Amino acid sequence: MKKHLYFAGAAVLGAMLSGCTSTVTSDGASQIPEVDTCYPGYHAKFDLKPQRIAGSANLHVLLGLFSWGCNGYAEKTDLASWSFIPSPENMAKSAAVYNACQAYQADRLVGTRYRIKTTNYLLYQKVECQVTGFPATMTGAVEKKPYAVGKKIIWCAEKPTALQ
Repeated sequence: MKKHLYFAGAAVLGAMLSGCTSTVTSDGASQIPEVDTCYPGYHAKFDLKPQRIAGSANLHVLLGLFSWGCNGYAEKTDLASWSFIPSPENMAKSAAVYNACQAYQADRLVGTRYRIKTTNYLLYQKVECQVTGFPATMTGAVEKKPYAVGKKIIWCAEKPTALQ
């Protein structure tokens, strides 16, 4: 009986000290927002730079609840999951976008590509994320105007091609 207890203890200890690693690459640009044509307001104008920039972030998660390692997160990146506990991968993506934008004085990244490496242990998880994309800087805002297309009224900053 003692032998089985030692074997079980060694198996549990081995499971706690060993980890599982998975890597995700080319997680595409699903966060590019669609053009909002339903409401009046303003449309942001961006200056897009032609060189690709990079950023990275490392996130440590304990028990799936406590996380540390990132000093900031990008807002409105549409990476948040709709669960009670946010996804560590999405938190690392947001932190990597934040770090890239801070390093290159950009307001937004366009055409982003992510490389995520996740190492899982029994109670601990480490997420490493690298992001690349084209930096965009907001240069101004243009007021949206109403245009009638068929029986619909749409709000656009520029005249729709169907009316030109």
